Amino acid sequence: MVLIIKQRNNLTDEVEQICKMMINIENNQNVFNLQGLENNLATAKNPFNNYTYNQVDFNISVSMGVVIIYTSEDIPSRAVVNLMKSKFRELNKDTSINLPYSANQYNSTYHTLVTTKPNTSITGTSANTLVKAYRKLITNSYDIKKNCEDGSRFVWYVQVIDSNPYLKIVELSSMVPQKSYLMRAVSTIIYDGKHLFNVKNGTKQINYPALTQYNMYKNNKILDTTIHISHLFGLDREIISYYSDGEIDFETRVFGMHASDFTCDMLKYDEVEIRRVNKDKKWHIQIKEPFDYEKQEELESNTEENGKPPFPNDVCFITGMPIYSACYILKVGKLIPPVDATPSTETSEPQYENISHIMVSSYIYHLYFTSSRSSQHNTFTSNFLRKSGYTIIQTFISAFPRTELEAIELIPPNKISPMKRDILTCISKNGGNLTSDNNNHNHTTMLFTINMDKKIVYVGVETLSDIDIMTYQTTNTVLFHFKLHH
Repeated sequence: MVLIIKQRNNLTDEVEQICKMMINIENNQNVFNLQGLENNLATAKNPFNNYTYNQVDFNISVSMGVVIIYTSEDIPSRAVVNLMKSKFRELNKDTSINLPYSANQYNSTYHTLVTTKPNTSITGTSANTLVKAYRKLITNSYDIKKNCEDGSRFVWYVQVIDSNPYLKIVELSSMVPQKSYLMRAVSTIIYDGKHLFNVKNGTKQINYPALTQYNMYKNNKILDTTIHISHLFGLDREIISYYSDGEIDFETRVFGMHASDFTCDMLKYDEVEIRRVNKDKKWHIQIKEPFDYEKQEELESNTEENGKPPFPNDVCFITGMPIYSACYILKVGKLIPPVDATPSTETSEPQYENISHIMVSSYIYHLYFTSSRSSQHNTFTSNFLRKSGYTIIQTFISAFPRTELEAIELIPPNKISPMKRDILTCISKNGGNLTSDNNNHNHTTMLFTINMDKKIVYVGVETLSDIDIMTYQTTNTVLFHFKLHH
């Protein structure tokens, strides 16, 4: 259970309230209400660590918890722990008789109790990792395991968040959180002294705050999707994603450059009979249909009269994305098997039928495709043959007079948000400053770009965390998550 306490006064005055909620979690009882008043005996016995999720009721007893503090006050974690120690002495509510049991070399935990008799030798609250106490308050994550096994009833990990991140926004993260981090969500208190979260005071929920619960997201200052950037192909993958309709499963493919066909000849796109794309048909189906260039162009010239949609000849034949900058023109055809395999026919030139020329984006051409049946990687050429039955007879390089920026403008508005289009436009138009920060414990790579007209700075991070929110929520900045690819 994650409990969020919103700041009303200052941290020094509200440490007592935090301590009372800690006591509630320790005993799994409503000893105190949210205002800090002590409940009557009947109400106090109601479980505190309970919530309903997907119509299932959960009630959890725990022996370790986390207190995360966001504050504008200049106060270190150790000072907060000292304040807590004083408050716990005043409250004097260490009433649980369920203490771990120690005998010789054996130390039980709260979850492996062998006795219910109180251990009167273990009392009070301590921040000393070498002293046994009823309650331990620690500020070093490396001490968690040791203190959970030393006979204490409850161990609290207390952190004032300043430079080291704690909360991860998993919706916009390139890393899977550790198991220990996820498990601690069942007993975490968040003190929101910086107005990070758009929730009510006393909110209890099953998990850490979601992206949608941050005020920065509410204020439209976080992009809720990922932007993919390639070192070699720029924003190709990102642009293609709006046209492939699931045809290209990026997550199960390996990207790279294959060595074949690098002696390609140049060919001007307007000097060859390009096969137009029927967007209502899969490419490997259309490629098998009989092709007649003159008939195609005649039908295309009559599209307005016959009411049929136009078939473009300036898009990638595989994905339908607008072709821009450098591209490939492929001469393809169906191999005609020889009538009989005589020595003379084996050495003769292969014959093809239904030959046509198609344009494909450079990014698609340089994909390595993985087979679902094996781990073998196939080049675009071999995958093309496997899926369509057609052979790439010859490959040409061509330059198309459309820029990446113009291709971004052509993305259908119903498929991309204005914010994301603006970020892509800024990256394409103004470039991006890619920086590495080895002193940053959150992420090592950040990407900066800017919209000069709107005076907005777009900051891309590989793993979004609470530190990023704290750093930029009061600035004219928009955060986004990005992934770098080859």
